[in-house]
Amino acid sequence: MLDLYRTALDADEPTLYAAAIEAAVAVTGSEIGYFHLVNEDQETVELGTWSAATLRRCKAVYQRHYPISTAGIWADCARHRRPYIHNDYQGLSRKQGYPEGHVHLVRHLGVPVVCDDRVVLLVGVGNKTSDYDEEDLACLQAIADHAWSLIRHHRQRAALELSDQQFRDLQALVAICVWQWDPVEKKLVCDGNVRRIFGVDSSSDFPASVDALLRFIDPQDHASVLDVLNTASPDFAFDLELHGIRADRMLICLHFRGAAYPRSQGRGIILRGILQDITDRKRAEEALREADRRKDEFLAMLAHELRNPLAPIRNAVQVMRRLGTDDPKLRWTRDVIDRQVEHLARLVDDLLDVSRITRGKIELRKESLVVADILQRALEASRPLIEARRHRFSVRMPVEPIPIEGDFVRLAQVISNLLNNAAKYTDEGGQIRLSVERAGGEVAICVRDTGRGIDPAALPHVFDLFYQVDRTLDRTEGGLGIGLSLVENLVAMHGGTIQAFSAGRGLGSEFVIRLPISGVDDAGSTRPPLEMNPISPTRAE
Repeated sequence: MLDLYRTALDADEPTLYAAAIEAAVAVTGSEIGYFHLVNEDQETVELGTWSAATLRRCKAVYQRHYPISTAGIWADCARHRRPYIHNDYQGLSRKQGYPEGHVHLVRHLGVPVVCDDRVVLLVGVGNKTSDYDEEDLACLQAIADHAWSLIRHHRQRAALELSDQQFRDLQALVAICVWQWDPVEKKLVCDGNVRRIFGVDSSSDFPASVDALLRFIDPQDHASVLDVLNTASPDFAFDLELHGIRADRMLICLHFRGAAYPRSQGRGIILRGILQDITDRKRAEEALREADRRKDEFLAMLAHELRNPLAPIRNAVQVMRRLGTDDPKLRWTRDVIDRQVEHLARLVDDLLDVSRITRGKIELRKESLVVADILQRALEASRPLIEARRHRFSVRMPVEPIPIEGDFVRLAQVISNLLNNAAKYTDEGGQIRLSVERAGGEVAICVRDTGRGIDPAALPHVFDLFYQVDRTLDRTEGGLGIGLSLVENLVAMHGGTIQAFSAGRGLGSEFVIRLPISGVDDAGSTRPPLEMNPISPTRAE
């Protein structure tokens, strides 16, 4: 058994199998032996190895795997999960015989190894000069169990070594240094990647001190580093971004992160963490910010450039309308131009608003308002589209006025955008509901339709700039994908939130805006009360 343990110290698995079966043959006084593994499926045996004497005497050719259900008597241990002693093997009526060239078997002793409710090993010996007894069985079972223990240890060690190597490879790939700081001994230990991060010769030593680290940190960040290392306490954690200076004087960006852990011996704490070179990431982030800034500038320029020709086109249409014409084709052409100019003007206005918001150049003209007034203005703007598509429209809201603080024009724009979307993405003759509900210190404004709906997977993205739920839509309906992003930003600027809901495609959509209610009971609006003139065919509730 001692030889088996010695072999296991640095042997591979096949060598361990061979050592185990040789020990089993010697301890039981047998002539031959085998050591086979049971696969995880518990249906097949994978032949491992035989004792040296067996290999010398046996000339048979074997396959690598055998089904347990059809294998010979030697597989009874796997089928029934218990040891077997066969002292008259030739007299067994169930034996199937064995291939030509196989060793003639007189006596047989076999044991299984069961681990985690699975048979994992079959170990057997044969042809002892006298009958096998319970002592032989106990010895063989002990060897088999110890062999499996060594095999598991070997596999765990191999897996750990592989994991350690993979971790080191990944560390090197992403330039991460693992460090440990002992506040008592004032000792800082860093792994080898610290040399790579700071461009230090790999053959030179990196002193185990904070001073050695600070040589490569921008002096403006020294105080931050010393503060987290010297004032740490239990449950302490930190996350810093630092500026570093490599040995070749190149400037780099560093991520310095760590946490406190109990000391393995004695009282107190140890700090452990990572130091990572994030220069490439910071450059990529800056490039993205610059690209985003250029995009915003481009949108603003594009919107202004598109707006310039709209005024003369609109004026020309009005001149054509005043001059009049009896030609129906000319009237149709004039009306098409008029409608498309209005559509283009709305798109350009949205582009301008988005560019102003993203650049922080939009200002709200807040005043005391009543929600009903906002809805009236929004409905006036959306009424033509709702009528044109013959939708059934209904409104439900409390009788008492609900005061809020906000920009009247912008909030009406928000509601109008939602109503226009509902009208546009609902097939003709659909239903649109506008409801208002007071809930505590908030007012909830809901626009619900029976339209095309939204895939639940798309809901988290519907407010993203330029995102379109259905890119296969006719482009006359698809838009630019900026309306809902504009709505979300305007609502947020009023201290509110907006959510989108849909049970799926073809099941309609619902958008809910929540805005804080003003502390004033009567906002003192000078606008006339909300009058929902009927939209045909429409009903008001």
